[in-house]
Amino acid sequence: MPELPNRPLKVRVPPPGWGHRLLAGFGLLVLAGLAVASLIFVAPPLLTDWQVRDAARPALAGQIDSGSCSSKLFVNVCDVVLSAGKNPNVVVRDVHYVFVDAHAGDYSVAVLADPARPALLTTDLGLDKLVNRTITIGLFWLAIAAGTVAAVRTLLQRRRERAEMAGWTNMRLVPLRLTAFSRARGASSWTVVPLEGGKARIWSAPGKASPFMLGSDVVLGATGGTDGRVTVPLDQDLEWIDLTDAERAALMAKLHAEFGEHLPA
Repeated sequence: MPELPNRPLKVRVPPPGWGHRLLAGFGLLVLAGLAVASLIFVAPPLLTDWQVRDAARPALAGQIDSGSCSSKLFVNVCDVVLSAGKNPNVVVRDVHYVFVDAHAGDYSVAVLADPARPALLTTDLGLDKLVNRTITIGLFWLAIAAGTVAAVRTLLQRRRERAEMAGWTNMRLVPLRLTAFSRARGASSWTVVPLEGGKARIWSAPGKASPFMLGSDVVLGATGGTDGRVTVPLDQDLEWIDLTDAERAALMAKLHAEFGEHLPA
């Protein structure tokens, strides 16, 4: 493998385009909004239903003032306005349910209440699906927590890698195996692993970027330090290393001489 110029060099993988980053940011905002909505609207009726589940009885003059359910992929979301009692002691309550069910058609719903706590109106549907609702929201929060932990770990890992890459004093070229490559929405995803084995690493790059191919599934990469723990794939134009134009042309010529037909024209 050709040697790089004997001077401090930096390598930087450009981030994906703004469109991809805005889309990712929007997705995070949507997830955050769903998490907040579940805490404000879904969790309180769930908690009070556990409190009244054993004592709930048909509510006096209980009725459904309005309500609707929507279903996507067997996940049902129901928003219902309940009322019970007679003037001047009418109680009105909004309840929101999220549960998994393959039910087709309308639900038959009756208004229930605990005589000792008449303000905590509920429904037979809510109590029938109580465990289901608990598991559903628990899995949703677990997925949010797992995604958050994974995102934080990835962010910290990238910061550590950037810090390590900034301290490279003996950068060298290495071949990497490209195990996956894809383009979508202004971004490309590169999964590489050292040829001698090691941990696979996914790099996100601009959608128009292409790897420097050394073979059918082998790409050119760079590493540094003493252990070579972090490996970075390089683009086909060698723009990610801060070489001068002359150094880049010389390196390209050496690579063509060594790998010939495998290289991009």
